[in-house]
Amino acid sequence: AITLEGYLEFESKYKDHPAFNAIQDSIYAMTVRHGWLSEFTKFVRTYKNNRNTADAWRQLYTLSTADGTPESFQKFKKDFPDFPDKGTRQRFGFVL
Repeated sequence: AITLEGYLEFESKYKDHPAFNAIQDSIYAMTVRHGWLSEFTKFVRTYKNNRNTADAWRQLYTLSTADGTPESFQKFKKDFPDFPDKGTRQRFGFVL
């Protein structure tokens, strides 16, 4: 079985390879395998250039604000000031 380290090595060496997107997808799947908040947090911090980063941010936002309270949105704003999707913030009615 190919390890995460193997995928990361491939990704760093073969950016023009036809399997590059599939490799990035595998890295994403391996690093957020349980769907935990901590996994998505680590992913957006560690793999900023992965093509799945936007999805990881959406998942992180959804998990962090799942209870829908103003406090959860404020905590998210404090914990993740670099959240890139300002439109999501506005759609949910909270301009963070």
